[in-house]
Amino acid sequence: MDFNFPNINWTDWTTPHGIIHREFLFLECLRDNFLYQLVDDPTRYRHGQASNVLDLVIVDNPEFVQNVNLCSNLGASDHVALEIILDSTIIKSEETVQKRNYFRGDYGLLRDKLRSVKWDSLKNMNVEEGYSLFLNEINNAVEMCIPIVKKSMQKKNNKWMTKDCKTCIRKKRKAWRNYIHY
Repeated sequence: MDFNFPNINWTDWTTPHGIIHREFLFLECLRDNFLYQLVDDPTRYRHGQASNVLDLVIVDNPEFVQNVNLCSNLGASDHVALEIILDSTIIKSEETVQKRNYFRGDYGLLRDKLRSVKWDSLKNMNVEEGYSLFLNEINNAVEMCIPIVKKSMQKKNNKWMTKDCKTCIRKKRKAWRNYIHY
């Protein structure tokens, strides 16, 4: 984006102007919001004038940008074109999770297994022993009657698609819907 701040020195993030000048305030805004500016070389060349860094690439995480290249100007413009190469690596993680498939369970057999248990023996046990027997019988019946299915929990996450990014996208979409309805 073209920012008309020709006096900012982007090497050391300074300006010759005082604290009430818009260039100083712009630098302070970037600092206060932990933002980075990635263009170091001049982007505007005009005959008879000093070259300036006017076209900026501002990001909150410089790791997402692999490179910023200055290309030739487009048409009669005195600004160069910027080529921004983003790191859009997709991180794939494959996890296999075993789960019970309760939709394919044999509930008739499960009912019969649990009916055949001698539950009267619980009367002669203390609470811990009784609970242990109860869990053991339930788990054995479930293992016999409810099949296991292996599910691949394949996640495709873009490195740059952070929780904050997703929140911003939701806010933008909500604002757009509100705008369209009014």
